[in-house]
Amino acid sequence: MASYSDVLFGRIVLKNQLATRSQITECLRNGVPGKSLGEVMVDQGYLSPSKAGKVQRAQALMQFMRAERAFARIVVDRRLVDLKTLRNCFELQEKSQHRQRLAQILVERRLITPGQCEAIVDEQLISLSEETARIEEEGLV
Repeated sequence: MASYSDVLFGRIVLKNQLATRSQITECLRNGVPGKSLGEVMVDQGYLSPSKAGKVQRAQALMQFMRAERAFARIVVDRRLVDLKTLRNCFELQEKSQHRQRLAQILVERRLITPGQCEAIVDEQLISLSEETARIEEEGLV
């Protein structure tokens, strides 16, 4: 089974039509232990180092946003902050080019306490772990 990171990398490559499903599957099947899918695809000549780097940057942003959405879902589920306020916080985050975590913004604005933040992070980690397992199981889809 492919790792979450490799599955996400492969999905981005597919979505952007940078390689075929069969090329990605081949690289996953013939991968070298300790090498990422991106590294294998570059080694096989299916992606240039430049394109692999762009995919990795997109992947990093997607992983960041996935974590932020998980945090936001918990905040809303606990009714700590309303959706409008949360959207404003996401806008602030975007304006700062994602240099601040949602949690940091919410604590700094005194919308949640540091203790609430810690409890949300604990729940967020469990949620992300479960979602990661599901994505790994699904594979490229």
